[in-house]
Amino acid sequence: MAFYFQKTYRPEIEQLLRQYYQSLSEKDRRRFAALEAIKLGHGGTRYIAKILGCDPQTVKDGMRELKQLPDDPAGSRVRKPGGGRKKTEVKHADLTHQVQETIKNRTAGDPMRQNVLWTDLTPQEIAKSLQEQSVCAAPRIVRRILDGLGLARRQIAKVLPGGDSPHRGAQFRHLAQVIQEFLDAGNPVLSIDTKKKEFLGTLYRDGKVYGSATQGMLRT
Repeated sequence: MAFYFQKTYRPEIEQLLRQYYQSLSEKDRRRFAALEAIKLGHGGTRYIAKILGCDPQTVKDGMRELKQLPDDPAGSRVRKPGGGRKKTEVKHADLTHQVQETIKNRTAGDPMRQNVLWTDLTPQEIAKSLQEQSVCAAPRIVRRILDGLGLARRQIAKVLPGGDSPHRGAQFRHLAQVIQEFLDAGNPVLSIDTKKKEFLGTLYRDGKVYGSATQGMLRT
Protein backbone atom coordinates (compact mmCIF):
# COMPACT_ATOMS: atom_id res chain seq x y z
CA MET A 1 0.00 0.00 0.00
CA ALA A 2 1.33 3.43 -0.94
CA PHE A 3 2.06 5.96 1.80
CA TYR A 4 2.63 9.68 1.58
CA PHE A 5 5.08 12.13 3.06
CA GLN A 6 3.17 14.27 5.55
CA LYS A 7 5.58 15.99 7.96
CA THR A 8 9.17 17.22 7.96
CA TYR A 9 11.76 16.25 10.56
CA ARG A 10 12.54 18.57 13.47
CA PRO A 11 15.51 20.93 12.79
CA GLU A 12 17.81 19.05 15.17
CA ILE A 13 17.05 15.75 13.37
CA GLU A 14 17.74 17.38 10.00
CA GLN A 15 21.10 18.56 11.34
CA LEU A 16 22.00 15.04 12.55
CA LEU A 17 21.04 13.60 9.15
CA ARG A 18 23.33 16.11 7.40
CA GLN A 19 26.22 15.36 9.76
CA TYR A 20 25.87 11.59 9.32
CA TYR A 21 25.49 11.96 5.54
CA GLN A 22 28.77 13.92 5.34
CA SER A 23 30.61 11.12 7.20
CA LEU A 24 29.73 8.48 4.58
CA SER A 25 31.44 7.42 1.37
CA GLU A 26 29.89 8.57 -1.90
CA LYS A 27 28.22 5.20 -2.50
CA ASP A 28 26.79 5.01 1.01
CA ARG A 29 25.56 8.61 0.79
CA ARG A 30 23.43 7.74 -2.24
CA ARG A 31 21.93 4.72 -0.52
CA PHE A 32 21.39 6.43 2.82
CA ALA A 33 19.57 9.32 1.11
CA ALA A 34 17.53 6.84 -0.93
CA LEU A 35 16.52 4.82 2.14
CA GLU A 36 15.41 7.96 4.01
CA ALA A 37 13.41 9.12 1.00
CA ILE A 38 11.72 5.71 0.65
CA LYS A 39 10.74 5.78 4.35
CA LEU A 40 9.06 9.17 3.86
CA GLY A 41 7.10 8.15 0.78
CA HIS A 42 5.72 10.55 -1.83
CA GLY A 43 7.64 13.84 -1.78
CA GLY A 44 10.46 12.34 0.25
CA THR A 45 13.02 12.44 -2.58
CA ARG A 46 12.85 16.21 -3.02
CA TYR A 47 12.75 16.84 0.75
CA ILE A 48 15.73 14.60 1.55
CA ALA A 49 17.74 16.07 -1.34
CA LYS A 50 17.02 19.54 0.00
CA ILE A 51 18.09 18.93 3.60
CA LEU A 52 21.18 16.87 2.61
CA GLY A 53 22.25 19.34 -0.08
CA CYS A 54 22.40 16.75 -2.87
CA ASP A 55 20.75 16.41 -6.27
CA PRO A 56 17.39 14.55 -6.39
CA GLN A 57 18.94 12.39 -9.13
CA THR A 58 21.51 11.20 -6.59
CA VAL A 59 18.66 9.94 -4.40
CA LYS A 60 17.07 8.18 -7.40
CA ASP A 61 20.41 6.55 -8.28
CA GLY A 62 20.60 5.27 -4.71
CA MET A 63 17.09 3.81 -4.99
CA ARG A 64 18.08 1.98 -8.15
CA GLU A 65 21.15 0.53 -6.44
CA LEU A 66 19.12 -0.57 -3.40
CA LYS A 67 16.81 -2.59 -5.65
CA GLN A 68 19.82 -4.55 -6.96
CA LEU A 69 21.11 -5.56 -3.53
CA PRO A 70 22.53 -7.95 -2.33
CA ASP A 71 24.18 -7.86 -5.79
CA ASP A 72 26.19 -4.64 -5.46
CA PRO A 73 26.45 -2.87 -8.85
CA ALA A 74 29.37 -0.80 -7.51
CA GLY A 75 31.24 -3.88 -6.29
CA SER A 76 34.17 -3.07 -4.04
CA ARG A 77 34.61 0.40 -5.55
CA VAL A 78 33.94 2.93 -2.76
CA ARG A 79 34.92 6.57 -2.97
CA LYS A 80 36.09 8.05 0.29
CA PRO A 81 34.71 11.42 1.43
CA GLY A 82 36.29 14.12 -0.70
CA GLY A 83 36.38 12.05 -3.86
CA GLY A 84 34.54 12.99 -7.03
CA ARG A 85 33.39 16.46 -7.99
CA LYS A 86 34.37 19.11 -5.46
CA LYS A 87 31.71 21.23 -3.81
CA THR A 88 31.17 24.76 -5.06
CA GLU A 89 32.45 26.33 -1.85
CA VAL A 90 35.62 24.23 -2.11
CA LYS A 91 36.26 25.16 -5.75
CA HIS A 92 35.55 28.83 -4.99
CA ALA A 93 37.31 29.41 -1.67
CA ASP A 94 36.06 33.01 -1.35
CA LEU A 95 32.37 32.01 -1.51
CA THR A 96 32.14 31.32 2.24
CA HIS A 97 33.68 34.74 2.92
CA GLN A 98 31.16 36.36 0.56
CA VAL A 99 28.29 34.72 2.45
CA GLN A 100 29.74 35.97 5.74
CA GLU A 101 30.03 39.48 4.30
CA THR A 102 26.40 39.32 3.14
CA ILE A 103 25.05 38.43 6.59
CA LYS A 104 27.49 40.39 8.76
CA ASN A 105 25.06 43.32 9.24
CA ARG A 106 22.11 40.96 9.77
CA THR A 107 23.48 38.80 12.56
CA ALA A 108 23.03 38.88 16.32
CA GLY A 109 24.00 36.75 19.28
CA ASP A 110 23.21 35.84 22.86
CA PRO A 111 25.15 37.78 25.54
CA MET A 112 24.82 34.79 27.86
CA ARG A 113 26.15 32.25 25.32
CA GLN A 114 29.11 33.38 23.22
CA ASN A 115 28.85 30.44 20.82
CA VAL A 116 25.29 31.38 19.76
CA LEU A 117 25.02 33.36 16.53
CA TRP A 118 22.02 33.77 14.25
CA THR A 119 20.80 35.66 11.19
CA ASP A 120 17.26 36.48 10.11
CA LEU A 121 18.15 36.15 6.41
CA THR A 122 17.00 32.98 4.65
CA PRO A 123 19.22 31.03 2.20
CA GLN A 124 16.98 32.30 -0.61
CA GLU A 125 17.52 35.94 0.44
CA ILE A 126 21.27 35.42 0.79
CA ALA A 127 21.46 33.74 -2.64
CA LYS A 128 19.55 36.64 -4.19
CA SER A 129 21.88 39.18 -2.55
CA LEU A 130 24.92 37.28 -3.88
CA GLN A 131 23.38 37.20 -7.35
CA GLU A 132 23.08 41.00 -7.25
CA GLN A 133 26.86 41.00 -6.63
CA SER A 134 27.35 38.75 -9.70
CA VAL A 135 28.01 35.73 -7.47
CA CYS A 136 26.08 32.60 -8.41
CA ALA A 137 25.22 30.32 -5.47
CA ALA A 138 21.98 28.37 -5.20
CA PRO A 139 20.05 28.42 -1.88
CA ARG A 140 21.08 24.79 -1.19
CA ILE A 141 24.75 25.80 -1.46
CA VAL A 142 24.16 28.77 0.85
CA ARG A 143 22.38 26.46 3.30
CA ARG A 144 25.37 24.12 3.26
CA ILE A 145 27.75 27.03 3.95
CA LEU A 146 25.56 28.20 6.84
CA ASP A 147 25.70 24.68 8.27
CA GLY A 148 29.48 24.75 7.96
CA LEU A 149 29.55 28.04 9.86
CA GLY A 150 27.54 26.47 12.69
CA LEU A 151 24.24 28.13 11.76
CA ALA A 152 21.11 25.99 11.57
CA ARG A 153 17.43 26.87 11.49
CA ARG A 154 15.74 27.35 14.83
CA GLN A 155 12.20 28.18 15.88
CA ILE A 156 11.78 31.53 17.60
CA ALA A 157 10.53 31.03 21.14
CA LYS A 158 7.59 33.43 21.44
CA VAL A 159 4.77 33.91 18.95
CA LEU A 160 3.64 37.52 18.73
CA PRO A 161 3.00 39.61 15.61
CA GLY A 162 5.89 42.00 15.10
CA GLY A 163 4.15 44.24 12.60
CA ASP A 164 5.47 45.41 9.27
CA SER A 165 7.32 48.69 8.81
CA PRO A 166 8.23 50.09 5.35
CA HIS A 167 11.29 51.70 6.96
CA ARG A 168 12.73 48.51 8.46
CA GLY A 169 15.21 47.97 5.60
CA ALA A 170 16.32 51.61 5.73
CA GLN A 171 17.05 51.27 9.46
CA PHE A 172 19.39 48.34 8.86
CA ARG A 173 21.15 50.16 6.00
CA HIS A 174 21.60 53.25 8.19
CA LEU A 175 23.03 51.17 11.04
CA ALA A 176 25.40 49.37 8.66
CA GLN A 177 26.59 52.73 7.26
CA VAL A 178 27.20 54.21 10.72
CA ILE A 179 29.05 51.07 11.85
CA GLN A 180 31.29 51.19 8.77
CA GLU A 181 32.04 54.91 9.32
CA PHE A 182 33.13 54.20 12.89
CA LEU A 183 35.30 51.27 11.79
CA ASP A 184 36.90 53.30 9.00
CA ALA A 185 37.75 55.99 11.54
CA GLY A 186 39.45 53.41 13.76
CA ASN A 187 36.76 53.57 16.45
CA PRO A 188 35.41 50.51 18.26
CA VAL A 189 31.87 49.29 17.65
CA LEU A 190 30.07 47.53 20.51
CA SER A 191 26.91 45.46 20.20
CA ILE A 192 25.14 45.46 23.57
CA ASP A 193 22.04 43.41 24.36
CA THR A 194 20.36 45.11 27.30
CA LYS A 195 17.37 42.83 27.66
CA LYS A 196 19.25 39.57 28.43
CA LYS A 197 16.47 37.01 28.82
CA GLU A 198 13.60 39.21 29.91
CA PHE A 199 10.37 39.18 27.94
CA LEU A 200 9.87 42.62 26.40
CA GLY A 201 6.45 42.58 24.78
CA THR A 202 6.45 42.73 20.99
CA LEU A 203 10.18 42.31 20.44
CA TYR A 204 9.52 38.73 19.27
CA ARG A 205 8.65 37.64 15.74
CA ASP A 206 6.93 34.52 14.52
CA GLY A 207 8.95 32.30 12.20
CA LYS A 208 12.39 30.74 11.98
CA VAL A 209 15.92 32.07 11.76
CA TYR A 210 19.35 30.52 11.27
CA GLY A 211 21.18 30.06 14.56
CA SER A 212 24.08 28.00 15.87
CA ALA A 213 23.32 24.29 16.14
CA THR A 214 24.28 24.23 19.84
CA GLN A 215 21.48 26.54 20.95
CA GLY A 216 17.90 25.77 21.86
CA MET A 217 14.94 28.02 21.16
CA LEU A 218 15.94 31.48 19.99
CA ARG A 219 14.80 34.83 21.23
CA THR A 220 15.14 37.85 18.97
